[in-house]
Amino acid sequence: MVRIRCRIHFRFLPKGAFCVAVLWLTPVFCQEMPVPVNIQYELLAKILTYEKNLINKTELSIGVVFQEKFRKSLNAKNDLMEAARRSDNTGDNPFVMKFIPIEISQKQDLEEALLDMDLNAVYITPLRAIALEGIMNYTRKSGTLSLTGIPEYVENGLTLGFGSRGGKAVIIINLKASRLETVHFSSSLLKLAHVID
Repeated sequence: MVRIRCRIHFRFLPKGAFCVAVLWLTPVFCQEMPVPVNIQYELLAKILTYEKNLINKTELSIGVVFQEKFRKSLNAKNDLMEAARRSDNTGDNPFVMKFIPIEISQKQDLEEALLDMDLNAVYITPLRAIALEGIMNYTRKSGTLSLTGIPEYVENGLTLGFGSRGGKAVIIINLKASRLETVHFSSSLLKLAHVID
């Protein structure tokens, strides 16, 4: 763990500089999803068949965490639900994917919102003013797979997400996070993914 000691003499700061300093010291994640949600849905339907804990499941319950008042978050949730609605949810998949919207306010604790929910996975849309620690606490305690369309969220502790390289979708897997969630992806999937360890 790296400790950063920062000393600021406020009386010498120009007007408004304190706000700038606070913003600069606060972690900020890019909220863009480089892969369209409908493509993410199609990929998830295949990827989840490579997770060993889900092999014998006939139905998967996937929570979709979003914020009603944050447009990017709401749009991502709506797009995912629409992709699920348009799909016949059959094909070659051994299970049905059931998406459950979970609205969360800026002040609400993610871990608290997810308690008592029997989920196989949690998909995180772009979130504003919400720390990821709450969702990571939940997924790691419950052994629930965390998913997202934001690459930076995977870099910061979620297990699986999507990026883009050369105009093509890239699967991103945080191997350390997957171990903490007791998720076991097959070696064949890991060979296809960009793995962060």
